[in-house]
Amino acid sequence: MNQFTFNVYKQSRVLWCLFLSPFLFIGSILIASHFNSFFIAFLLFPIFLIVLYYYVVGRIVITVKDEKLNFEWKRKTLFNYKDIKVVNLEDIKVMVIDEGRLLKKIKTFDRVIYINNSKMGSRDAFDFITYLRKITKPYSPEIIDSWDEFARKGYLKLAYKLTNLVLFLSLIAILISILCNAFKVQFLFICLMFIPQMLLHRAQMKNKLKE
Repeated sequence: MNQFTFNVYKQSRVLWCLFLSPFLFIGSILIASHFNSFFIAFLLFPIFLIVLYYYVVGRIVITVKDEKLNFEWKRKTLFNYKDIKVVNLEDIKVMVIDEGRLLKKIKTFDRVIYINNSKMGSRDAFDFITYLRKITKPYSPEIIDSWDEFARKGYLKLAYKLTNLVLFLSLIAILISILCNAFKVQFLFICLMFIPQMLLHRAQMKNKLKE
């Protein structure tokens, strides 16, 4: 028997947190202004973020025994995840793995098990992925990444074109702001946050389109 423990996150909960975060931030400011102390805002908002992290990230224990995967969640005081039924190794048809160390999904003939292991607190995740690939090899499951899955849904070409358009418009906006002497440091920080990531995604999509 082999056992692996690591952190995972739920994408649906991430979306909820992205939606709620601005409201929580504004709420912190309003509460702080009511008590005339912005120290409260600096105290409350990190607390909200910790609660959201607790809501999003779960810790899962996966045990491999008798040609089966058994899933057990570390129980929480609140915000527990739904139980995952046992998976037979021979039933695994597709594994979606990104960067060789991020297991996104396990697909069988009748269901999809979402894993989404986190990069933080997941020392066992890489070992589990390596071991899973080894023990499922006799059953020849297909191993793909998220871009492959995106392409199969017919979205890759459109996403590539939209990424090129956004990058082009961003560069035009930067040039115009520089020529008009309206370029600000804050704008530079925003560009540094999203442009390199978009360039990386563009390169990944381009490679997939060549395949």
